[in-house]
Amino acid sequence: MNIQTKHENVRKRILNAIRAKRFLPGCRLPSERKLAEQYNVSYMTARKVVTGLVESEFLERRGNKGIYVQPSAPARISATTLHLICTAYEKQAMHDFLNFGNLAAERRGWRPNIIRFHPDLMRPVILALRSGEPCLAWVEEHDLRGSLMDEFLAAGNNVVLIGIHCDEISTVMLDDVDSVRQAVAYLRSMGHEKIGMVTADPRYKFEVQRLAAWRECFGDVNPDLLYQRVINVYTPPFERGATYAYKATLEYLNSKNKDERVTAFISSSEEITLGVMAAYRDSGFTVPDDISIINHGDSDVMCFSNPPVTCIDQNLEEHISEAMKLIELGQRNESSQQKYHHLVPTVLIKRKSVSRINEK
Repeated sequence: MNIQTKHENVRKRILNAIRAKRFLPGCRLPSERKLAEQYNVSYMTARKVVTGLVESEFLERRGNKGIYVQPSAPARISATTLHLICTAYEKQAMHDFLNFGNLAAERRGWRPNIIRFHPDLMRPVILALRSGEPCLAWVEEHDLRGSLMDEFLAAGNNVVLIGIHCDEISTVMLDDVDSVRQAVAYLRSMGHEKIGMVTADPRYKFEVQRLAAWRECFGDVNPDLLYQRVINVYTPPFERGATYAYKATLEYLNSKNKDERVTAFISSSEEITLGVMAAYRDSGFTVPDDISIINHGDSDVMCFSNPPVTCIDQNLEEHISEAMKLIELGQRNESSQQKYHHLVPTVLIKRKSVSRINEK
């Protein structure tokens, strides 16, 4: 049994003892050394477990008097909390994630707890990960590093990542490769061959996968020519992607003549799509007469845009449903270190932002 498994085992045994009323509210626990002997672990492991339970407010240190059970501990243990961890800045997808996460918790009689993640305010996230309660997390790839990554790993089967892949943590994410292939196939069926990509930060793994899938669809095209059909839009955190996409698209239009421009774009997000459409409109072009566009992710914004935008539906409801299955699987197999990775299939929602090339 590795250190992480021993830590989780001791933690659960202490919580189970509180649940079974062997440790009553307000009672004093054995010392950390006696707990180490009782559970056959090292003193440092026992101390780390107790410290985590104190930080999670199940236990209380009273100076030299010892460690005591918090009065609220039994009620908190008997009512499972589902922690929904997401980035602090607003996105439509985040609203959907929280909405479906809340519904999943309510259906199980669990309490939802929303935690907005910010690199400078990590303590609430760390406490949730250490609580031993289920966590669904939608964070940026670059956030999973250093001490926070260690906390995610230590949470074991209690945490599932949404939207990004990590070998060491169970994940549920969109089948990005298939999504691009579907979009390209549909655009080709409408007569398009000069198909470009508008990406967010290309350092993200999902953007790398989408670009790779897109390049595979055009293996007979010169790589340098393909590169000219990509608009990279880097948006700093907490800023709106539409503004940066607008500027990047204007630069693209000003640097290409009519023969060099694409006839269709696959866009990374709704904010980027809005910026692209605005740049074309302000340059005297229209969607879909002069440029067709498909967006990654469906939302009311895309549905009620002018024109309504064809979308690759990310189906966040299924993301949450599959993530909850992984959480429950992990709860049934507490000692298992196996991680699970589920790909959600994509669905293309056809609206009015794509036209046939021969109609232009």
